[in-house]
Amino acid sequence: MKHFIVEGSEAVVIAKSRDRVIQQFEDMEHHNIHQVHPGIHWQVLEEEAGVRTIRVGNKTARLYWEANALLLHILSGPGKGGTLYHRFEAKGPSDTQVVMSFEIPIPSWLRLLAPLVRRAIIRDIQKGLAEDKRDLETLGYPRKKA
Repeated sequence: MKHFIVEGSEAVVIAKSRDRVIQQFEDMEHHNIHQVHPGIHWQVLEEEAGVRTIRVGNKTARLYWEANALLLHILSGPGKGGTLYHRFEAKGPSDTQVVMSFEIPIPSWLRLLAPLVRRAIIRDIQKGLAEDKRDLETLGYPRKKA
């Protein structure tokens, strides 16, 4: 079956250092315990040589670093074969621009719906980035232990 690739990106500036933002983005335990993204649970299935195989909802994916980007490559479930790229650029000592871009295949026969699919994916990315921004800037990462 032939596919059409839906592409897009979204960015946000988070008022935290690049290292702290990356640390939070990689910390799945923190995301689960504190429900950073309500309704989304991350489960590490396997970890080997810096590559994590994870389950997120009804998707299985690989999470790894490549060429200064944190990649989430979807192995199964909706968006299979697609990739989300997370890039982190320091904008001074205490600000980081996070750019999330994506390439998601859809069946060619759905090509006319690609603009709607793209908008839906960007809406989800905006929501997720806003939740991470809130977690880092307002709630604090890592959380102080009681």
